[in-house]
Order: sequence, then C-alpha cells, then structure tokens
Amino acid sequence: MTLNGDLASVVFFGSFLILAVRGPFSIDRKRKKAFGDAWNRSAALTSNVPFFAIIKGRNSLQIGEIGWWRAILAVILYGLFLHFHKKLFGVSPLPA
Repeated sequence: MTLNGDLASVVFFGSFLILAVRGPFSIDRKRKKAFGDAWNRSAALTSNVPFFAIIKGRNSLQIGEIGWWRAILAVILYGLFLHFHKKLFGVSPLPA
C-alpha cells in the first residue's frame, strides 16, 4: 500500500481525521445545549461508536428501522465511487 506523503494530501486527509475525531463531540455539545434533558435521554441510549450501545445493552438492533433500501443504496453508491474513482480523483483506489 502506498501512502501519499505530500503536504496537500496530509492536510486534506488530516482534516478528515480531525473532523472525525472532534466532530461528534462538538455536535453532542451543541445538541445538549439546544435540547437539554431530552438530549441527555437520547444520548444515554446511543453511542458515537457504531454498535457500541447495542453491545453494552443500552439499545437493540432493529434492522427494520434502517430499511433495506438504504443498505442497497449504500452498496450501489460504494460501487459507483469505486468504479469512477480514477476519473473523479485521478487515482485508482485499487492496486494495479
């Protein structure tokens, strides 16, 4: 696997890392301020880490809540991005 070590790539992808790590905490803080106790009750049943609240028993997995169309749409979009990645971004995500 080859990593892009140029400054532009480090800044671009590093900003995604910062957003991924800090973003949820920022959103939670703003929601708590806006919704108070209602947000606290909701936050007690959920988690920022996928499936963590289910593993800890605070919530249960209900596939019907997600809807099959969303899963199918996600797979289609993933395939399209994978297929057109080189045309869109100039590099292939797949090994040569």
